[in-house]
Amino acid sequence: MLAITTTLFAGILFIVIVFSGLYIMSGIRGSIVALITAAVILSMYLPFALLQWPGADVFALHVAVYTITIYLLTIITGQRDKKDNKSFKFHWAPVIIVLFFVVVIAVNSVFITVAQQGINGKWAKWFLPEPQSQIVSVHSPFSGVVPEKELEEIYYRQRVQKAYLGWNVRRGWLNVPVAGEKGTFQVVLTDKQQQALSAADIKGIFFIAGQRDKEVRFTMLETALGTYQAQVSFPTEGLWQLDLDIHKGKENYTFRGNTRIQPKS
Repeated sequence: MLAITTTLFAGILFIVIVFSGLYIMSGIRGSIVALITAAVILSMYLPFALLQWPGADVFALHVAVYTITIYLLTIITGQRDKKDNKSFKFHWAPVIIVLFFVVVIAVNSVFITVAQQGINGKWAKWFLPEPQSQIVSVHSPFSGVVPEKELEEIYYRQRVQKAYLGWNVRRGWLNVPVAGEKGTFQVVLTDKQQQALSAADIKGIFFIAGQRDKEVRFTMLETALGTYQAQVSFPTEGLWQLDLDIHKGKENYTFRGNTRIQPKS
């Protein structure tokens, strides 16, 4: 998906070129040119937005920016459309309206950009409070939402699996996990009778919510009866989510949890 700034500035440039070309070459009044330009840009952007839906807020932002740009060009060309320039009187109302929408669009652009890309280190130091822990980097982009129904299904499935199988999954680290360093992640698997479960196939994924590009996949090896370990290294510190899939014969157990990775000293 293209960045917001790319589609916004590309659309503005297209509007200026089309509006100026039609107005200069055809001699049509600016208001008529504005209607034609609006029809052209919206007929191009609407299919693009539907194919790659950016969200209602981003869609509304594009429509507002394109409309304001056309309105500004209409005001500018409206002066030339006056046959008698002496009869033209400047009015503050259009200017105030335009300035109002410019401020609204600018504020919304900042909100959307921060939500999608986060705040970089320099801006974060200016606007965000000092961290109360030793964590030096903050994940500021919006991580997205998880539907309540999906959370209920995950919780229900995990409860049903545990009640049916009776497996007990104990997991943890043999050493404090630090970003950029390999740590030993261990899982101890037992059945209803607290007997070790051997020969299980265990795979997992560590990931930061909303940043699946940073996921860390691993496969665990059985180092002792019912004890499985894996060497895992994390690129950054912070709170990482865990999806753990356990297969043994025809049985399958899915476990979800989280772990905090400490910054490298």
